[in-house]
Amino acid sequence: MNQLFDSRDPFHRRPVGAVEEETRIHFKIRLPRDLRCSASYLLVQDDKSKNDMVSSMFWCGMDGDGHEFWECDFAPPEAGLYWYRFELETCRGRMPLLKGEGGKGALSSGTFWQLTVYEKGFQTPDWLCGGIFYQIFPDRFYRPEGPVNNPFSDRTIREDWGGQPYWRPNGQGKMTNSDYFGGTLRGIEEKLPYLKSLHVTCLYLNPIFEAHSNHRYNTADYTKIDPVLGTEEDFQSLCAAAGRLGIRVMLDGVFSHTGSDSVYFNRQGRYPQPGA
Repeated sequence: MNQLFDSRDPFHRRPVGAVEEETRIHFKIRLPRDLRCSASYLLVQDDKSKNDMVSSMFWCGMDGDGHEFWECDFAPPEAGLYWYRFELETCRGRMPLLKGEGGKGALSSGTFWQLTVYEKGFQTPDWLCGGIFYQIFPDRFYRPEGPVNNPFSDRTIREDWGGQPYWRPNGQGKMTNSDYFGGTLRGIEEKLPYLKSLHVTCLYLNPIFEAHSNHRYNTADYTKIDPVLGTEEDFQSLCAAAGRLGIRVMLDGVFSHTGSDSVYFNRQGRYPQPGA
């Protein structure tokens, strides 16, 4: 209770964490009395509209350590993402109370706290509660017997499975991330009995869409499986086989950004489409 504000402490914010829409949230801040605060406000910004919703806070007492408390309630009107901070009227003028180091409240400098709001009535799926997730980076998980399909001339398929990736810049000073070790979707399917023996209930796969880097976070085409990993039929087979063992499959969908070497921008001229 010695912080100005801590979003993870029920003393300062109740309830903590993500909340259901229209849930009343109680906020309490702790301010040094020498600020001579005459008014304080909670400002909540809707991530979509960027508009602030302002709630006046009320003085609610002091402690024996030279601090006083201000509080208010706020109920997010609908599901979505919100950002909040506090504004203070003090003897030093108007000043913000922001998210500082470690997520704790800091005067004058910092960022906004995040408030995640979910739809009324939403329930966490039963299979998720108490489940065991196993994260897989497909290229390095398991390479089955046989040749690796590689239709791209600018990719290198490594034969030293336990080797280090090429992490140094090339002769042009660029990091290409273009060496692959040949792990595939079929390889993951072959290892399902092993994963089942670990009591895994869900596989979390790092990106599998076509992309021209071994990490595949620079998506080139969201409608295609990267051919080095396999085909759509391979993916369907993996999901079906996992389902028979009671294992679900979750994909890392990178939809916040894409690669410039893609059907969307075609910076390298790899695709027939002109790109943006």
